[in-house]
Amino acid sequence: MRQSLRETPFRESFASFSPESRFVAYISNETGRNEVFVQSFPDSGKRLQISGNGGDFPMWGRNGEVFFWNEGSLFATKIETIPELWAGQPKK
Repeated sequence: MRQSLRETPFRESFASFSPESRFVAYISNETGRNEVFVQSFPDSGKRLQISGNGGDFPMWGRNGEVFFWNEGSLFATKIETIPELWAGQPKK
C-alpha cells in the first residue's frame, strides 16, 4: 500500500524509518536533484537535508546512521535525535 507522508509539489520517495519509527529518511527533488532528508515522524516541521551533492536510496542503520548512495559511492551520516534532530557530515 502506498501512503503519502507529506503533501508537496515535489517527487519524494524511498522512505526509510528509523529503528524506533520516530524518524524517516527519504529523497526529494525539491533542490532540482535528488537529495536525502530526515524528519521526525509524524511530521513536527523539523527536517534536515543530510546530503549535499545528491543522494539516493536512504537506509537507517542500527547505530543512528543514515546510509545513502551518491554517484556509485556509499555514504553514512550520523543522526542524533536527543535533545533535538541533528546530522553530522556525510562520510564516504
